[in-house]
Amino acid sequence: MVCERPKKKWLYHLTEDPTEKNNLAYAMGSKVEILQGLLDEHNAAQAPPRWPNIVETPILVDKTGAESYVEGDEYIYWPN
Repeated sequence: MVCERPKKKWLYHLTEDPTEKNNLAYAMGSKVEILQGLLDEHNAAQAPPRWPNIVETPILVDKTGAESYVEGDEYIYWPN
């Protein structure tokens, strides 16, 4: 599996698109910036971790752990 950190944002209107098929992040870039700012502000107010992550693992989006990576699959990094 290629393990580069994806440089992708996701934004969905869950009332209209509960299965998250239509990523609105590109069409609503200003909304993504506002939400990212709120998230950054929230994270800055949190206590620092008491210990570091041991590993950050790429996790496939919309697949189970039993399914293999296929070129073009989306993934995120999950700290553990």
